[in-house]
Amino acid sequence: MRDFLHSVGKVLENDYNSILESMVGSGRRCGFFYPFCNWQQDGRVVLEGLRDWGLRVTCVCALDGVFVNVPEDVELVYLSEAAHGRRLDVDVMFMPRGNWQRAFSRCFEQQGITTIALADGDFMKGIRSAFLQHLPELYDSYALLRDSESRSAFRAAMEGLSSSRYADFCHASEPQYMLHGFLPCEGDTAIDGGAYDGATSRDFASLGAKVYAFELDTCNFRRAQEKVKGYDVVLENKGLWSEESEERYAPEDVGSKIAVGGSEAAHLIDVDTYVERMRISRVDYIKLDVEGAEMRVLKGAAKSIAKWKPKMALSAYHKTEDLWLLTAYVKSLRPDYEFAFRHYCIDVHDYWATEADRAVMKRYGLELLVPSEFEMVLYCR
Repeated sequence: MRDFLHSVGKVLENDYNSILESMVGSGRRCGFFYPFCNWQQDGRVVLEGLRDWGLRVTCVCALDGVFVNVPEDVELVYLSEAAHGRRLDVDVMFMPRGNWQRAFSRCFEQQGITTIALADGDFMKGIRSAFLQHLPELYDSYALLRDSESRSAFRAAMEGLSSSRYADFCHASEPQYMLHGFLPCEGDTAIDGGAYDGATSRDFASLGAKVYAFELDTCNFRRAQEKVKGYDVVLENKGLWSEESEERYAPEDVGSKIAVGGSEAAHLIDVDTYVERMRISRVDYIKLDVEGAEMRVLKGAAKSIAKWKPKMALSAYHKTEDLWLLTAYVKSLRPDYEFAFRHYCIDVHDYWATEADRAVMKRYGLELLVPSEFEMVLYCR
């Protein structure tokens, strides 16, 4: 309880908006890292916005070779200089939110500079408010975690999601979904919801499981077909849902999701109906990464979960409330479940980033592991 309350205190005192207000009041020196090539179109606008807020921006850091025109009172430093030891006279470096460019945060953190991802202030207030309004439910989920690493990662998620500081998060060392003791075993039947390019389905099949994989995006489905060739995987060009239906979805490379008015049609099915129709004798494992539909899919798998108590790996980051709702729902189906929680960097060796992106990362000596405010997994067994 004491550690949890300590993290609640950080959510209250060190949330994103409070950090910005304290920086304005103290006049601390800060920088802005711009890792793109359109400085005149948007980089300059962001810099002006930061200064209009009252922040003392004294440094802009950019990728080598990119033309950046900064005001006379702002120092321009290219990333190769910072990566090779040039000291930057700032306390905080603001960075664009999202994408593989977050990997560059390590260049600044090695100098003791705090990196903060730029965010919408109202959105961040909403996260803080949700945490404070649901503290009892948050604590209930936290208290159910079986090990100290899970509890540390959960507290860090609360703090990092509130502050938007990458250093506040606690990332696990094992590959995502691969936590020992929560994996499918030889002879198991596994459900892979949100198979994307088939990599996780292939990994589960490599452990000896029979895998039923679901990917609603047609382009990703075709990629997955190539990756799972030769493995015991039944690949379905369908999405998982709470019931069988026809819906529209918005196609995106790594984030296709059900959306009203989406440009593509998708057939959706619930796990329980699929299991019955395919005459699957039992379900031993379920992995879900379905872009915010995790709760809906769990409801469509309620009979299977209650009957067989499969191990599960559930993405718990698409919606803030998933941090407490998923645990509570699973526990309501089978009170004998135990839980673990991990947060992962994004491995971009063959995922998400382009070859050109990876070449840039290697040029600056960066690992192909990107710090992330996403990729949180609730494990159940």
